[in-house]
Amino acid sequence: MTGTAEADTVGEHPGDESTDIARAIERIDDRAATVRERQVERALAELETVGDPDPETRAAVRRLADRLTGRLVATPKAALRQGVDGSSSENETAAGPDPDAEAVRVALDLFGD
Repeated sequence: MTGTAEADTVGEHPGDESTDIARAIERIDDRAATVRERQVERALAELETVGDPDPETRAAVRRLADRLTGRLVATPKAALRQGVDGSSSENETAAGPDPDAEAVRVALDLFGD
């Protein structure tokens, strides 16, 4: 990838698949972190309505959020990483588009800005 705006389109330049996948995984991680933090703050605020949660409770809520978020994004990230391992050349057929490129597009649509 050249870093230009034109090169930021998924699948625009053949051979940039691993960069596109890495970018999609980064967006998944960024979006997951944003949602996780928002939900942790919401949960802690709700706990505060019934009393001030102690530091251990706050830490437990954060650990739980980290684990749940990790599990939720593990499958889409693994599917994208599988494309980096060279599965796209095996999966691409003359009858249709590259499924790995399509997975990257979907991930960017779901987790992008």
